[in-house]
Amino acid sequence: MDTLLQAEQLRADCLIRRDLEALRDMLCDDLFYIHATGIRHNKSQLLSFLENGPQFLTVGVTDPVSCLSGEYGVVTGGLQMSILRRGEAMPSLVSSWMSQIWIRSAESTCGWRLKVFQSTRQVFQDA
Repeated sequence: MDTLLQAEQLRADCLIRRDLEALRDMLCDDLFYIHATGIRHNKSQLLSFLENGPQFLTVGVTDPVSCLSGEYGVVTGGLQMSILRRGEAMPSLVSSWMSQIWIRSAESTCGWRLKVFQSTRQVFQDA
């Protein structure tokens, strides 16, 4: 597994563990994060959302593709998450497409920092 996909796997693990300190280390200070719902967060807003928001039970990328270009890396693929929203008894399965832009960072423990995250809900249509 390449280092970009390892960084994404670490991000997913941190979401499930709600490890905000590790996530803080992985996120660029000028993060631009767009959820599948259209909500946009910067770094501090995202960390606050994750601290007080839904519980991530599973997070996985399907058919990931990574591409490196100098100090930048891109990860795309399907994103499958099982989340438990506050006040709800049953988890929800969320399926979306996602694109990420990562920047190499010697200061980050995983060697990368997430700069841009864009997610779009998947729509399943009959052929």
